[in-house]
Amino acid sequence: MFRDDTFLARWLSGELSDSEKQEFEQSPEYEDYERMINSLATLKAPSFNEEKAYRTLHEKTSNQPRRGKSITLLRWLQATAALVFLGLLIWFLLPNRGVVLKTELSENRNFVLPDGTKVTMQGKTTIRFLPKRWPQERSLDLEGEAFFQVKPGSTFTIKSQVGKVVVIGTSFNVLARDSTLAVQCIYGKVKVISNSQKARPYLLEQGDFAQLYTSTEHSPPKAAKQFPLAQQGQSSFYAASFEEVLTKIETQFNVVVPNKEKYHSRRFTGVFRNEDLELALNMICIPMELKYRVVQDQVYLEDK
Repeated sequence: MFRDDTFLARWLSGELSDSEKQEFEQSPEYEDYERMINSLATLKAPSFNEEKAYRTLHEKTSNQPRRGKSITLLRWLQATAALVFLGLLIWFLLPNRGVVLKTELSENRNFVLPDGTKVTMQGKTTIRFLPKRWPQERSLDLEGEAFFQVKPGSTFTIKSQVGKVVVIGTSFNVLARDSTLAVQCIYGKVKVISNSQKARPYLLEQGDFAQLYTSTEHSPPKAAKQFPLAQQGQSSFYAASFEEVLTKIETQFNVVVPNKEKYHSRRFTGVFRNEDLELALNMICIPMELKYRVVQDQVYLEDK
């Protein structure tokens, strides 16, 4: 019934959503896990008298046959092994290694990070972070697209293959896929830093938009107030490769565009709606003077 490998870890740390917690508490496995945790919480080391323990052990070993000693020792080893295994199980379940949040194709989900920061993740997006280091370092890795409403506090950093986004407390949308990093600042200020040592950082203010690539090509910040917000159900692009736009269509609607590489050199500025494939295709194809055909899960494009 667990949705991902981190489910039990997030339950132990109190990070399940209300719906996940309610579903888990109604499952048949819940009572077993709850009873196990409560039992571990009551365990404590007994007081130990070395001299008394030695006398007791000596008396028992002197008066009992060898077969009895073997059985007692075997049972003691079995019990010890069981406790060690249970302790190791709980240790591995605790979120000390990292949490991975994922969305599948055409799936949008909302998450709340440990500090209260709200994240809206678009389709085919992955976020990774270390919860135990979060109080000292608010940092995560992003692959995909997400909208962040950052809780004010210490520096908040989002890392990608192309660069990173550094903020204090603000709202912004980030697209980080393969060779592209696109950031739209909705409120506050956002610093966008390329991984390239030659590129200068960009400071975005409310309404600004910037897009970085792994190559030397960078688009300077532009006013983007006319672009709809991601959490309002639209995807926006500024001077983006049309191949990138088509990749977004694929992940949002779970379709395939077989010849999308053909349009890598074309640039697109605009938006499309996230909930209707036909409407989205019209919004991107009409300004690009393209025709499209949808055959099952395949979208075929050609010039008019």
